Amino acid sequence: MTETDIVNKNCFISNNTKKAIALSANKKTSEKDIANRLNVSHNTVNRIINSFNKDYKVNYNYLPEVLYFNEFKSTKTADGAMSFIYVDAMKHSIIDVVEDRRLNNLITYTVRNKIDVELVVDTF
Repeated sequence: MTETDIVNKNCFISNNTKKAIALSANKKTSEKDIANRLNVSHNTVNRIINSFNKDYKVNYNYLPEVLYFNEFKSTKTADGAMSFIYVDAMKHSIIDVVEDRRLNNLITYTVRNKIDVELVVDTF
């Protein structure tokens, strides 16, 4: 098989379709609706969205001086039904989302990732 600018080697989905899926994922739209609109399967949409997520790595060695955090209703598969999000207050960017907001899970999360909040964060 040959590789072109339109389709990657060993792929059947065009690069433009992959870009359209990524752009559609930024909007409040279900994966099923994106799949129907672009004539691809739901699994293809899910796989392409997840391929972008694997490039994002949380830097556990850095926490901003000013930190916002909140709880929000999560998916049905989350253990605690509520998740925990923390954000860099100065840059307004999400640092990470912890699937379960309960204290014992947050403690496990910070210990596992060696985060020492008291030494870094100035304002909550």
